[in-house]
Amino acid sequence: MHKGFIVTAVVIAILVVVVFVVVLPYRSAQTLIPTVQTTPASIALQKLITVLAPCNIMGDGSLIESNDGKLYDINTGLVRLDTHSGFFVVTSPNLAYAVSGDGNVYDLKTGAVLFTFKPGNTGFAGFTQFSPDSTILVAAGTGVYEMPSGKQIMPLTSAQAEIGFSPDSKSLAITADGVYDLPSGQRRFAIGGRTPPYTQNQRFSDDGKYLTVDLSGVYEVTTGRRMVVTGGGFFTPDDNFIVSRDGIFRIDTGTAILTYYTTAQPRLSDDGKRMFVFPVNTNDLTTVGWLVYDVASGQKLLERPATGKSRSGPIMSNDGRLLAIDGDGIYDVNTGIKRLSLPTGVAVTFSADGSLIAMEGDGIYEAQTGKRISQIPTLHNEGYYAEVGYAKDFASTVFSLNKQLIADDRALYEVSTGAKLADGNVHFLKDGLLAIQTTNKDGKNECTTFNVVPASSATSASTP
Repeated sequence: MHKGFIVTAVVIAILVVVVFVVVLPYRSAQTLIPTVQTTPASIALQKLITVLAPCNIMGDGSLIESNDGKLYDINTGLVRLDTHSGFFVVTSPNLAYAVSGDGNVYDLKTGAVLFTFKPGNTGFAGFTQFSPDSTILVAAGTGVYEMPSGKQIMPLTSAQAEIGFSPDSKSLAITADGVYDLPSGQRRFAIGGRTPPYTQNQRFSDDGKYLTVDLSGVYEVTTGRRMVVTGGGFFTPDDNFIVSRDGIFRIDTGTAILTYYTTAQPRLSDDGKRMFVFPVNTNDLTTVGWLVYDVASGQKLLERPATGKSRSGPIMSNDGRLLAIDGDGIYDVNTGIKRLSLPTGVAVTFSADGSLIAMEGDGIYEAQTGKRISQIPTLHNEGYYAEVGYAKDFASTVFSLNKQLIADDRALYEVSTGAKLADGNVHFLKDGLLAIQTTNKDGKNECTTFNVVPASSATSASTP
């Protein structure tokens, strides 16, 4: 009896320790709630067409580019254009024209060659770009052409020039050169920045009034006046602010709202009202911390200490309401409350609306409750890396817009059940339609399109 009493007392003591040491500390933040799913898929894939080409989706998603000079119709699988060039093909935004790497410009409707130029980088159609309204063609190393006549507006001698059009197609920016009026080709003003072959980013504001150039600043497009001296960055959707690696600036006045130093471009919420950044110490480039700011006021909304060298750095949801930090948790930016605890070294992806969270090697969770919707132990997510002042985007896990599906760089899964629907590299075209790139037995790339249909009606559905 005495021994039995001692054993019982020891068991009770262990249970008390477990409650106070393990359970209670997690009451302040919801932990991930495992709910193993064994439900079969409620949807299936219905095969449409297969093209012997990678899934290089062009234009509005109606064309597939084969890397060898062919364009396929994604609906029929038929060849829409064969340039016989063996090079990449670039299409105009309105899908009226196409240009191949050998310098031939085509009418996409008829397949006729409109005109030809000698490309500065033979085979590299990436150095060729159409204006947003499809009326101008720029070929680096050759010139700027009027469409569809082929009349040269101006020469462009640099074969590695970084070029960019304003949204209204009335301005052309050329790296370390200048901004030109279109369609006249008259140079308005010079812009700074690195000369080729160094790459840099240049962006026009959505209204076309301003241009930001890395290592140079923000310019007023009509006058050439430099509005802000900064290292470049991103415009907020209202075009009132520029968010860069060295601060937040109001464009019309050049006023600094907030200054800092970071080696990685800050992340903006979709509405441009919030910004996530991790400033670094200028002496040793170590990360100071993870911070979220209100853009217009520069007010700090959330601050968390940096967790040191991390496989997966912080991710802010598109709406700016949540910040996920691996090895720490998911925080509500408005309140600072930790909603979920996260293990170290696991990459996280938010759905577009921030309501769902995908965890690598784990599954899908509700952001609000922490409840696991489905278990997907094979889910692969390179996520977002941040290591001692260095950052790199690697978005390999993507939700479909309707949140019905999730794809990594290896497979496609149903969100609600976790069931794997297909292997391959998935491209979401629109809700209910997708393309999957696979490799056939001969080692060639294949691109197959599928409709997403209810499993109950998928009598002719097939899985690649």
